[in-house]
Amino acid sequence: MYPDIANLLPLISHAPALRRVTTVFAGRKEGKSHTDEVQAKNLSIPTARGHVVSMMALGLENLAKSASTVSFIQDYPGFVKTGLSRELNAPMRVVIKVMIWPSMTFCGGGGDNSGLALKGGMETGVGTDGTVGGGVYSIDYEGEGTVEV
Repeated sequence: MYPDIANLLPLISHAPALRRVTTVFAGRKEGKSHTDEVQAKNLSIPTARGHVVSMMALGLENLAKSASTVSFIQDYPGFVKTGLSRELNAPMRVVIKVMIWPSMTFCGGGGDNSGLALKGGMETGVGTDGTVGGGVYSIDYEGEGTVEV
């Protein structure tokens, strides 16, 4: 993923408007980085998720250093209704419909449920590094950022 973004950065950096890179995975679900297990092959699923999200954030922060005019957003849209349930057996489909389906995100059009909500007259959001205008933003399904000011 990062080589592709890096190859596009010169074009994105010189765009006349909206210079933004958005990754959709599990923003705001960062966890401990396991430097002894970088590929996360031997980590539990919840531990691996936090590790991978943190690694993605670090990669985006590294890219942001070379493209100060580009915003990088790591987004978590929440549970999204997909055709995945076709692959599940009947009992699991019932579990999904009863327990998870009510909390799924249904975007109206064009992903209008996503965005970084700015507080009290702020013009620029707080990045993952804790600075205003940090360049990398990790947001969840409610548009809340990682760092509260």
